[in-house]
Amino acid sequence: MLELPKERRLAELDGLAVELMERIGAIIPVTPVPLAAAALLSFGQTVIPKAAVLDRMDQLRDRLREVNAKVVRGGSRIGDVWDRAWRMLRMRRLVVADGESLVVLPRGRPLLEFYANSIAHLLPIRSPRLPFHKTHDSDAHLPALGRPEPPRRHSSS
Repeated sequence: MLELPKERRLAELDGLAVELMERIGAIIPVTPVPLAAAALLSFGQTVIPKAAVLDRMDQLRDRLREVNAKVVRGGSRIGDVWDRAWRMLRMRRLVVADGESLVVLPRGRPLLEFYANSIAHLLPIRSPRLPFHKTHDSDAHLPALGRPEPPRRHSSS
């Protein structure tokens, strides 16, 4: 391969990289968190009705089955799959519940994208996604979790 011209060598290496990623992706199972992240981000919105997220997760799981992906808890009710994902999403402060809606927190979006991208080769998100930009973090109108203030130390002087 090294004796090939640079353009052809790069094309060959690109093809090898694609095949390698496909093979790795075929054996790594899809867990509830990436499935939920892909569903949440597929709407391109900050506030999404929970019922719509569950429906989308069910649709995405069906697509995963079509490509023979290994889905952890693939035979479970979608609500049970969501419950497992929700624990991690809530713990990491990526998403909060607001009544019957879910709110994607601005600072959580990059990590949600990381999770969703881990299965993107199996489930391309067909709707265009708006790029995330750090300026979203400073928008005071978007929901965000407050950070607890550190305890104040009292001086004894």
